[in-house]
Amino acid sequence: LLQFLYFIEPNHKNRMEEGAAVSHSEGLVEGEDGVQIHTSVAIPSELTSETLVVLTHPYGSLGGDMNNPVILSLWHAVSKLGIVAVRMNFRGVGCSSGRGTWRCGGEQKDVLSVVSHFEKISKFKRPPKIILIGYSFGSMVSGSLLSHFEKDNRLLCFIAIAYPFSVTWFLSLFNSSAMTDSLVASKTPKLFLHGTQDNFTSVDKCRSRVETIPNTKLEVLEGSDHFFGRRQALHECTERVVNYISNLMG
Repeated sequence: LLQFLYFIEPNHKNRMEEGAAVSHSEGLVEGEDGVQIHTSVAIPSELTSETLVVLTHPYGSLGGDMNNPVILSLWHAVSKLGIVAVRMNFRGVGCSSGRGTWRCGGEQKDVLSVVSHFEKISKFKRPPKIILIGYSFGSMVSGSLLSHFEKDNRLLCFIAIAYPFSVTWFLSLFNSSAMTDSLVASKTPKLFLHGTQDNFTSVDKCRSRVETIPNTKLEVLEGSDHFFGRRQALHECTERVVNYISNLMG
């Protein structure tokens, strides 16, 4: 049984964003193997769409977590579209229990558990559509699950930010094909955002790989590196994601 356990700290419980009717709650989701997954959910008071967005972060062993500026920016922006948005810490990161897994099997379970929990919240009148947004390592993990979420035709789209094509072998301990096979098999609409100054994967490498993935759009961010440290780079990344989702939903 999946459980959502609210933290008792007043700064984390049921906060309301000023200027927008979006409530924020932070807590733990219990995964299928007993791991406690730290999550933060933004729930608009009025939904424009029965849609659930789950955002996944960069590699935890190198400092990635759900408080990454890219993840935070997207989480706030997407929720303001009237969509339920959840950011999460993979196992072993932040307040999530457990330890990271070398070949990403545990992290895949974490995403499945979070989606399974939040798709059942009372805000939804019916099973919601699913949008997966991953940044760096998070895009690799979420992208490996597309086939799973396509089974019941509820996956609306997948968005990959700075997909680490050149180091997938390292991040998954030589399990690259298991990470990318689902991308190639998927017919779901996909958006890849990639900076011209990415520190790990060149635009040419990204473009050559994206060309093998059906129903995929690549947008190149001029001057952006892998970390989107410049304010303008972060703004452009966020704006493009919001525009893509808005256009897709009509």
